[in-house]
Amino acid sequence: ESMRKIYQVDAHIVATAAGFAVDAAPIVDRARVEALTFRLNYEDCPSIEYIARYIADVMLQCALDNEKRPYGCSLLVTGLDLMTGSLVVKDPKPYP
Repeated sequence: ESMRKIYQVDAHIVATAAGFAVDAAPIVDRARVEALTFRLNYEDCPSIEYIARYIADVMLQCALDNEKRPYGCSLLVTGLDLMTGSLVVKDPKPYP
């Protein structure tokens, strides 16, 4: 069985993983929960930038936590926002 590398986060947002695909699954699951929470709270679709920033925050928090290892994957977040496309790359590196 092959690993999935393309994940649907929301109806209009897709994420693609590069690196350890096993590390991408929990990040995408948390992003899905955040997208659903956003929809329930604001009755609107979350923007691609919002979900990308959330994913970056999750990855950075794990990288800065001394008790956990950093995620070994990069996520490419893309989708459509009001007929305009966006492409955002989130790398696991905590520092430039």
